[in-house]
Amino acid sequence: MYQMGNLVVDSVDLKALIVSSGVKVAKRVYREYFGKVRLSTNPLECNTMILPDGTIIQLTDLSFHMDYVRSALSWNTLKQLPYLAQVKTHFSLDLDESGKPVLLYEKRKVTNVSFPQYTPFYSRLTTSGLPFRGNAVLQGTAWLSFPLLWSCDFACAGSACQYCYSGGELESLVKRRKAFPVYPSPEDVAEIMDYALYQEPCAQNVQITGGSTFGQEGECQKILAILKAFHDRTEGKKVPGEILVYTTPPTSGSALDQLFKQGVSRIAMSLEIWDEEIAK
Repeated sequence: MYQMGNLVVDSVDLKALIVSSGVKVAKRVYREYFGKVRLSTNPLECNTMILPDGTIIQLTDLSFHMDYVRSALSWNTLKQLPYLAQVKTHFSLDLDESGKPVLLYEKRKVTNVSFPQYTPFYSRLTTSGLPFRGNAVLQGTAWLSFPLLWSCDFACAGSACQYCYSGGELESLVKRRKAFPVYPSPEDVAEIMDYALYQEPCAQNVQITGGSTFGQEGECQKILAILKAFHDRTEGKKVPGEILVYTTPPTSGSALDQLFKQGVSRIAMSLEIWDEEIAK
C-alpha cells in the first residue's frame, strides 16, 4: 500500500493514477541513469518504471511528451484537443538522499522505484537501414509492440481516432501535403522481432498494429505476410509468449482463422470502427 496525502492506495490504483496524469521527471534522474537503465528523454522509447512489488508503470514525462506532440502535430489538430493546456500532474520523479529514484506526490515521497535494464535496442537499424526507434517500442519488460506498420485510411480521410497519436500525425501530414514516413516491410518487422525475442532477449510477447484500412479483410493479409517473414527468418521458431494483433473487423471470419493458424494468440478489433452488420 502507498500513502498519497490523505489517501492510501494499492499498486493498481497507483498505476492508474500515474498513467492517467503523467509524471514530471527531474533532469538529474536522466543524467544519473542515462545508459545504465532503459530511461530516455525521447518519448518514442516508452519509458517504464517498476514499483517494489514488480508492478510495471508507463512513465510519461509530461514536459518531453508535450513538447514532442506540439512539434509533430499541426496547429489545427492541436486546437481539437481542448484538454491539452489543462494537462498537469502532482506526481514527480527525483533522486533521494542516496541517489536512488523516488516517486513523489505533491513533493512527498510515495515509494522508491526502479527501471528495466539497459538495452541497445533503440540504437539498432534493420538490414535495410530502417531504425528500430520509431517503428517498434519496448513496453514494460515483456512486450515488443509495433504501433503503426502502415498508414491508416481513416486518418488519411480526416477521421483519425482522437486517442490515437499516430492517426493524428498522419491526418496532419495529409493536410499539410507532407510525405508519409517509410513503413517497415514484413522482413523489417521479422528482423526486429528476431532481435528482441532471441538475439538480445528484451521481450517475450509481440503486439502487431497497423492502420485501419477500408478493405474487406481488414489488415489480415498484411499481418499474415509479417508472420510468414518471421517464420522464414527464424525457421519456424515460436514466440516465447503470445502474439496479439489488432485489425479492422473483416467481413469473413475465415480471415481471422488464418491468423490463428499462423500462431496468433489473441485478436483485438476497435469498437470505434466496428461495423454493426459484421457484428451480426
